[in-house]
Amino acid sequence: PAELMMISSVMQFNAGLSAVNLSMNKCFNTDSVKALADAIPKSKIQTLVIGPKATTVPVQQADVTALDFSAQDLGPAELMMISSVMQFNAGLSEVNLSTNKCFGSKLIDEDEGEIHDIDKDQTGWTAFCEALEGNKTVQTLVLSDIGIGPVGLTTFSKTISDMAGMTKIDISKNNIGADGAKALADVIPASKVQTLVIGDGVEISTRGSEAETLDFSNKGFGPGEVVLISALVIPFSAALKEVNLSTNYELSNAPIDALRKSHPNVTFIFTA
Repeated sequence: PAELMMISSVMQFNAGLSAVNLSMNKCFNTDSVKALADAIPKSKIQTLVIGPKATTVPVQQADVTALDFSAQDLGPAELMMISSVMQFNAGLSEVNLSTNKCFGSKLIDEDEGEIHDIDKDQTGWTAFCEALEGNKTVQTLVLSDIGIGPVGLTTFSKTISDMAGMTKIDISKNNIGADGAKALADVIPASKVQTLVIGDGVEISTRGSEAETLDFSNKGFGPGEVVLISALVIPFSAALKEVNLSTNYELSNAPIDALRKSHPNVTFIFTA
């Protein structure tokens, strides 16, 4: 971090500098990221390269509309850096962070390798949510398989109402939990969000469905996904008669019983 702060302080004096490669380094913390973000507008830099896979991050490029950082082995530090420079791409409409360890990772054993350390390190995520506050151009966020849990989703939910352009959010393949789902469900109705992607990649409309039956069997649903369909889909689906939630191994009878109590006119099919 100290070296990056020093580099940032002199970048503006290099008129021909357009790209900086910082990959394979552990140089990002709150202070060094701020120093670099403060230096970029005073420079001619258009490209940063970060992370273990030498991921290209465009900056100060008005024609960039999408940032795809999927499957780049990025962690909280790299996410903090990305968050600090998103503001320099004024036409941004889509950000894809899927399949990264955005909250850190932990090693179970040599055979399993590293897995998500769910909700553990919030530094990069907090920076990302702060960067999105008041954003009017981003329409789609792909946050699939990033290790977000109830804490991270609650933090994110607080930003949604201020995002005038946001219409689609993919939070699939995450252990969002019932509390995180409730925080999201509470803010969706007042937002512009029309589509959520949940479970193992199931698209649901926050405006309900015209179908008489909905088959969510074997879709990777847990208690969080049940909370979302209970709050955002079923109440706005006037013709709905039956919902199949069988073979979702993270579910137990308790959330299904709660569904039956909340929506007595709908039949719920559930076998573990």
